[in-house]
Amino acid sequence: MRTLSVILSTLLLVVGLASCSKECPDPVVPEATDLTLSPTAVTLQVGKTQQLIVTVQPADQTFIVTFTSDKPEVATVDAKGLITAVAEGTAHITAQVGELTQQCVVTVSNSTPEVQLEVRTTYLSIKQGESAQIDYTITPADTPVTFTSDKSDIATVDAQGLVTGIVAGSATIAVSAAGQSASVAVTVTEDQGGGTTDQNELPMLKFVVEKNSQGVVTDTEVIKYEQELGRSVELINLGKDPQGNDLIFPGFTNTALTITGTIYGINIPQTREYVILAFSKESLAECPMTLAMLADYGFTDLRGGQFNDGTPYKTGVKSDDSNVQVTLYDYPNSELQSTLFIEFLQKRDLPTAHPILPTVKDFPDYATFITGDATKIKEFEANLGFRDFAADKSNEEYKNLLFETKQEAIPESNFQLVYYVSTGNGGTKFINSIVNVIKSPKDFADPKLKEWFTTNGYGNKFEAHADKGYAYGWDASGKIFCQIFIREGVTFIQIFEKQQSESASQMRRLAFEQYKTMAAQPQRAHYYKLQSSR
Repeated sequence: MRTLSVILSTLLLVVGLASCSKECPDPVVPEATDLTLSPTAVTLQVGKTQQLIVTVQPADQTFIVTFTSDKPEVATVDAKGLITAVAEGTAHITAQVGELTQQCVVTVSNSTPEVQLEVRTTYLSIKQGESAQIDYTITPADTPVTFTSDKSDIATVDAQGLVTGIVAGSATIAVSAAGQSASVAVTVTEDQGGGTTDQNELPMLKFVVEKNSQGVVTDTEVIKYEQELGRSVELINLGKDPQGNDLIFPGFTNTALTITGTIYGINIPQTREYVILAFSKESLAECPMTLAMLADYGFTDLRGGQFNDGTPYKTGVKSDDSNVQVTLYDYPNSELQSTLFIEFLQKRDLPTAHPILPTVKDFPDYATFITGDATKIKEFEANLGFRDFAADKSNEEYKNLLFETKQEAIPESNFQLVYYVSTGNGGTKFINSIVNVIKSPKDFADPKLKEWFTTNGYGNKFEAHADKGYAYGWDASGKIFCQIFIREGVTFIQIFEKQQSESASQMRRLAFEQYKTMAAQPQRAHYYKLQSSR
């Protein structure tokens, strides 16, 4: 029976072939028009696998895809496109359909891939019962990530980073992976019109705003922003100024938020500064929410210090704009239910007479100054030709001599005035000068500044710190120090013999104090600034 079956089958096949050879058309083989491969590059550990995905056009046809590896000792690939890493090295996997080919570059490593955790969400503000997702990425993607709430009674977090508000309060979510960690500050507010998901509560950094005659902000952009946060227009009492007058400003308040109040549009004409104020429920000692919001704005490098009365503070400049500064310190306000006082300050460009003149020799002479001979100092300045002696603003008894740039020499010199201080505060001798060619701290990075210092003998070990607001250089002996800095809207150049006991910052303070004494200007304080702006 089996032999008969074979014979019948063979006969039918022959008959069929004979029939087709006369009647059947040639078969049509579909031709691929496009081939794509994903991924086109991959890094694998030894023993790991990766599936390749192939797409062939036209999609309504069926094609046979062949896969080959140019180095199977590094990485193999099966008929279905599954790559297996074999040994360290690089291999090229080729997918082919007809004449079309695509490649995937496979890098095989025997070491553990570096884990990179990036948490883009630093702060969340949500209402009770609402949820918000922490935005993060982890590389490699299969690395386990853990989320932990330090106060699960206030805010919970699931295994995927979804945060849910339970009751009003503050919590911190820790995000960890392979020894790396980050934190997300969370504020949960009551459902009464305050706080929006993933919304920064700080004021807009819009320093110039429209206001009416009563000082109330009428700027539509600011009003919309504040309304979305649930803050409404209220008068804010900041206490009393040194004369006992109430300091009251129109602002925006909502005590359900972490940032309970804001004040816009404070203009300090004396120092060419604009100010925005904000008030936080947190304290300087513990303010994770406020710091997270500041980081969102680009204030990532805050440094501590103390005011003259011992009050601690933190301050820093915006990462993308060194003209914008923030200062934080505790200054409780019972009406706003706040503790932390936040001052945003924008420094406007200083007026200048002209750009830096890099080749002009117009510096005062320290060697002549240190002789203590007033006559020689006057002779040097007269021979230099840029400045006139201002007898009415000098104290010749103490050999503190002021020289002002002549009106006709202003286009030819970078100095506005030079003050030889032989008897300064603390007994320190230095030359204190004001220049008229610096618009902002950014100018300290101008190569022309270094060239000018070099032209006048102070290019040794020159350093510019535009982010910190100063630059400096030494003379050839390495003993005489020259620094340039901005203080209270004025650009100073100070020259002195630097002793180990005197820091550059101390000397900058002395220079400004001497300038205030000379100019008889009042010392700026927080209340003074506010009073000046009213």
